Amino acid sequence: EEKIGYMSDLIKEELNVKEVVFEKNMDTYINYTLKPDFRAAGPVLGAKIKAFGAAIAKADPKAFLAELEKNGQTVLKLNDEDTIITPDMISSSVSAKEGFDVAHENGVSVILNTELSKELIDEGLARELISKVQQLRKSKNFEMMDRIVIYLEADDEVRSAAELFNGYICSETLANSVEFTQDLEKVDINGHKTGIDVKKVE
Repeated sequence: EEKIGYMSDLIKEELNVKEVVFEKNMDTYINYTLKPDFRAAGPVLGAKIKAFGAAIAKADPKAFLAELEKNGQTVLKLNDEDTIITPDMISSSVSAKEGFDVAHENGVSVILNTELSKELIDEGLARELISKVQQLRKSKNFEMMDRIVIYLEADDEVRSAAELFNGYICSETLANSVEFTQDLEKVDINGHKTGIDVKKVE
């Protein structure tokens, strides 16, 4: 957070996310899993390998990994004998809990909330409409500042989104209005077959 916190607005803009939160306790979002790496641990532990597997199964994965990361090793009591465990003896994985995706590297996790509200779905449709309109402007060789009218042939979901975000769509595309009509060439708007055309305002 100290290094990149000041870039939160840039991150939001570039990744198209609503909010950037720096969270120190990731347990709400992440499942940690530990397993013995038998290829590395077997030759070192020998007869202790079964006890090692049992100890790993009982360990707190987050605390165990933190100690390994901090000290480069940890000590487990295996068959009543203190035994040094090194990171190569452990196979660890990080997975996201339901509703989230996670990427983890070098002790840093990035969590994405993947739950979509109706408002977010509508905004996604509006953004995709804007993208298609901009492509049409370019294909028709419109000048950057040309005002346009957008024509849509849309199902209920796309129409609702276009109406809800009408001002945003018009602002981003320099459209005077969005008109609903029929018999337009269809494109895909996030899975919705939608007729779309643009005309320049003379």
